[in-house]
Amino acid sequence: EDKCFAALAGSGLKVFSADFTNCEAFTPDVAEKLCDSLPITVEEVTLTGTALEALPDKLCRLTNLKRLNLRCNADLARLPNWVGELPGLMSVSTAECKKFTHLPASF
Repeated sequence: EDKCFAALAGSGLKVFSADFTNCEAFTPDVAEKLCDSLPITVEEVTLTGTALEALPDKLCRLTNLKRLNLRCNADLARLPNWVGELPGLMSVSTAECKKFTHLPASF
């Protein structure tokens, strides 16, 4: 696990996409580690099928982020205020997030 995260951190990755449907091992702690490992160069993040109730705060450091795809995260109810403060963010998808109720005021 740590080797994988280290490899991510050292890359020039622009797009990160992962579907965690039926993956019980993808806990909030693992999500934080993953998001902390994503390089600052990332412009697009797709995290689908998770059981996360909240977006990992470590994503807020991705200031180059343009697109955030959070489809099919059934327990995700809201986005933190910092999402609307990301300078280059152009789109956020929360389609099929059954508990999602509103966007933050910063949007």
